[in-house]
Amino acid sequence: MKADTVVGDTSGKSIEEIVTIASKLQEELSRLTNQLTFIEMVAEVTTVVPLTPDLTVSLQKKLSRLTGKNVLLKTFIDESILGGMVIRMGDKVLDFSIRSRLDKLREKFVSDKGLGSDDGNS
Repeated sequence: MKADTVVGDTSGKSIEEIVTIASKLQEELSRLTNQLTFIEMVAEVTTVVPLTPDLTVSLQKKLSRLTGKNVLLKTFIDESILGGMVIRMGDKVLDFSIRSRLDKLREKFVSDKGLGSDDGNS
C-alpha cells in the first residue's frame, strides 16, 4: 500500500503537518510491532458467520486472561458447526458448537434409552 493512500494527500500541507502525520504513523507502526512481537499464542476460532470487530476484541481479551498470554486470533468460517464456535489453542480444543451439542445429546439419548438396537423391542 502506498503511503499517500494511508495518510491522504499531503500536497498543500506544511512541513510541520507532514512531520506530525509521519510521527503518528511511526507511533502506530511501533504499537503494531510491539503487539505482534508479544504474541505468545495463536487461537484458531471457527464460527458459522464472521465475528464482529467488538466480539473479536472481547474474545481475544478473554482468551488472553484465560491463558495469561497474548493471544492472536485467526478466524475461520465453517457452516457445518451450525452455530456457536470452536476454539483451538495449541493442543487444546474448546468446542462450543451446536453440532457438538447435538452429537452429545444424540449419544446420550441412544445410550440412555437403548435405542441403538434394531430388535424392535425398544
